[in-house]
Amino acid sequence: MEAVMGLDGQVRPASPGADAVAQLRTVLLCDLADSTALIERVGDRRAVELMRAHDRLLLGLLEAHAGRLIDKSDGCLALFDRPIRAVAFALAYQRGLRELSAEEGVELAARVGIHVGDVLVWDNAPEAVAVGAKPVEVEGLAKPVAARLMQLALPGQILLSGMAQNLAQRAAPELGADAEQVRWRTHGRYRFKGTTTPTLVHEVGAPGLSPLRAPPSQPKARREVPLWRRPQTMILEAIAASVLVGVMFFALRSTPAIAFQERDWIVLADLQNLTGDPRFDDSLETALRISLEQSNFVNVLPDLRVRDTLKRMQRDPGAPIDRSVAAEIAQREGAKAVVLPVVAEVGGRLQVGLQLLDPASQAVVHTELATASAPSTIVASLGGAVDRMREHLGDAPKTTPALATRLESATTDDIDALRAYTLGQRAFARGDLDRAEQHYLQATTLDDSFAMAWIGLGRIHQARHEVTAATALVRKALELEDRLTARERLYALAHLAVLEAQPDAVMRWKALADLYPDFAAASLNVALFADTENDYDLMREYAAAAAGANSPVVRVALYLRAAGEVLQGRPAQAEESYRRAHDLGMTGLNEYPAALAVLQGNSSAARRLLDPMSANGSDQSARYAMARTAVAIASHDEAGLAQEVLEGVAALNAPSGDAEPAAVHAAVLRVMTLAAAARMQPDGAPSLGVLAGRLADLAGQEKAPSDSVLYTLLAAYLYCDAGQGAKALQLADDVDGDQLRVSAFLANLDAIVRAKVALAERSPERALRLMEPYRDTRALVTGRLVVADALSAAGKPGEAAAELRLIATQPERAWYEWAGQGALRAENVVNWRIASQRIADEPVGMAAR
Repeated sequence: MEAVMGLDGQVRPASPGADAVAQLRTVLLCDLADSTALIERVGDRRAVELMRAHDRLLLGLLEAHAGRLIDKSDGCLALFDRPIRAVAFALAYQRGLRELSAEEGVELAARVGIHVGDVLVWDNAPEAVAVGAKPVEVEGLAKPVAARLMQLALPGQILLSGMAQNLAQRAAPELGADAEQVRWRTHGRYRFKGTTTPTLVHEVGAPGLSPLRAPPSQPKARREVPLWRRPQTMILEAIAASVLVGVMFFALRSTPAIAFQERDWIVLADLQNLTGDPRFDDSLETALRISLEQSNFVNVLPDLRVRDTLKRMQRDPGAPIDRSVAAEIAQREGAKAVVLPVVAEVGGRLQVGLQLLDPASQAVVHTELATASAPSTIVASLGGAVDRMREHLGDAPKTTPALATRLESATTDDIDALRAYTLGQRAFARGDLDRAEQHYLQATTLDDSFAMAWIGLGRIHQARHEVTAATALVRKALELEDRLTARERLYALAHLAVLEAQPDAVMRWKALADLYPDFAAASLNVALFADTENDYDLMREYAAAAAGANSPVVRVALYLRAAGEVLQGRPAQAEESYRRAHDLGMTGLNEYPAALAVLQGNSSAARRLLDPMSANGSDQSARYAMARTAVAIASHDEAGLAQEVLEGVAALNAPSGDAEPAAVHAAVLRVMTLAAAARMQPDGAPSLGVLAGRLADLAGQEKAPSDSVLYTLLAAYLYCDAGQGAKALQLADDVDGDQLRVSAFLANLDAIVRAKVALAERSPERALRLMEPYRDTRALVTGRLVVADALSAAGKPGEAAAELRLIATQPERAWYEWAGQGALRAENVVNWRIASQRIADEPVGMAAR
């Protein structure tokens, strides 16, 4: 690249040549507001000191957020690989300027513009750089767009283009603790001088730090005021509203003012029922939500998220969601619009109205009306109104086959059946399975073809571990597939795959999550399946998606995300995830924060976390007993271990009740806890045989096939350690082979049992062949110890030592491995302690052999 000299004597780079590289980048431009006036006010010397402090802040933050500095004066031009990194930098920069202003006693504020687009990047020749040219040049349309946004911005304001905002807001959870404070605003369209089309302008900021208001028009940037906001239109709207106040409808159809984009969120306000018929109160809201959720374009803020937001607003979570409350929720959660549904009786006919509100002004920007001759046709009328509103927002329900299911077909045209289904959904969400079952049954009695109600009944039986009944009910729903939305059909197929233990179950959930990326329940199920198979990369990816800002399952997803963060070696981020989950009401899984405390060397903190949780029901008390035992094993607390054994024996000998699945699982956890403690005792082997027999009995009581196989293989595992290999093989040979084919974990556990028997028979090579398929990055901790024993017995001490080091140096795997619903957690900690001790006892130089 050559340099050229201008008429003013300044050296400038030539235009880009063949070495210029086109790159898709996020372009950020910032500029200190009123910098010239600042110099005049404080003087040259003081201004130099301030600019040096500013530059230290700027360069430090660019490095922290992976920004590439291209040019700098009293602001900067920088490139980022992703919009979210540019946003994180800009927020930190504005916050840093606020702090610097307080320290220096002057006011410093910057304007920031961010855009995403193609740019040409090339290096200047060394001789050009030597005489003053920048090392790197950047040109392209993205640069002037970012510049226009920056020039439009108010001091302290961060403005983004539509593409930058869309990509950044979707990745907002990556902002960490800042994500809860960040607000996203849309300020409408601005027509910049010299451009033919208007630009949609967005803002990102935080209350108290950013203006969070529309920048005023300027000579070079004029804001387009929509028709409905113009004074003459507002007068007409007021007249129309006064004429139709009795029925709350607006005949005025105004130009849309909300720039709605794919994957944007809306808040659904409570139905205004002016008919006096209580059947409409619940049923039409459910129908409206189902209709909107058919779309993979429009997202409806989940009800659980709405209630959580009400708590943060210091309001009653059960308070009505009226116009003003819905608008405030939308602004807090970054939703683009509010839908206010209304139903009334006019002239003997039912009318449904959908008003689309701008959350910032609470003004009606669009209205859809539908008329029904009777309650039996109101659902169909509502569906038509929703389809038209979705088209208005940019969706295309009529032309997209996957979204073409009509609302009355996807639900029911029986308003009483729809209300019963709604009540069932609410009861299920509360955990009241009996009441939910009654409501779902009533819905199917009123409409035998109500497929979603049959799915609801299937979920009831699945929650009760009644797999056969649940499978039949979900299959019945799928036989009515023309009565299911596209999303519900995929949902039912994924549930059926789980119930039937189909090998592609995780892929079905993944397909659903990928098609509907904001359907958090699907992403959570992918993460849960990945966790069971030790596929931690997949688990982290989908747990992060399920923990999005508006997720109704955010609390559980945060726990999974935290596990992934621990396994990545990021304990500080994991602590923050646990804190957020706790703040959101997740207080029943302290064993995981306790595990993190142990990994950080703080066993006393782990015990404090666990102690209050020991009496929360048989299943939970068994889990926490195992967690306390694991803490005692890891911290060499022999007295604490002895106490846990005494309490465990007493609990194990207590009556087991009617052998409900939760009680069976609790008993299994008790047995495995005692088995881990027994392995720490010199004479513990005899008791392992007794415990194995108890496990075999429990396996016979379990109704779910996969759980029965799990408990049987655990019994076989204990028989191996008790020196009773024949009994172990007999149990392993009796398990259902189909279960092993669909579960990598169960197949791995079966191989571990057979490999331990082979070792006992002095056949280490056979043991290694059995374990060979399970020696990848997803290998179980228990399996690694078996492999180490087999390698040692095969005369390969160096390889054995390498396996032991993998266990000893990855204690987080021992604590966080799913390990058969937690049944092997204490056993894993025992194996970690054994591996650590063996490594410590190694002769010097063993690793080299």
